[in-house]
Amino acid sequence: MTRPLGRYVFLVAAAGSSIETVAFLSRMWEFADPAYLIVQIVGFYGIVMGGLCHRIASQHPVIRFLAGFGVGGLAEVANHAWMGAWAFPDDRVWGLAVPLPGLLALAVAWGFIPLLAPIALRPFVRESVEEP
Repeated sequence: MTRPLGRYVFLVAAAGSSIETVAFLSRMWEFADPAYLIVQIVGFYGIVMGGLCHRIASQHPVIRFLAGFGVGGLAEVANHAWMGAWAFPDDRVWGLAVPLPGLLALAVAWGFIPLLAPIALRPFVRESVEEP
């Protein structure tokens, strides 16, 4: 199957935009500077996670989940420990305390992005025909 990188980048950035809109409206987390939101959607969701999804799309679902869990979890830990680009009101996310339970839950959520992206793109993917 032909899976263009651009479609993954667009799909995952669009998903990220939706996720961040819901998070903003429900005050699940807050960005220290609005510019970080653009970096998060375009840079991390689109380029990093979209590129990861493209690269591992044909891997076993467990591998795809673990890759998203690892990359997304690493970003959450890096932000909490050093970057400070976003924060969680009352140091809680989804009712779980930050850092350990909350960041672990977020890492699990990140794992679903590479797991589901190839499925979401199926209607838009052409079968490639190999000539004999």
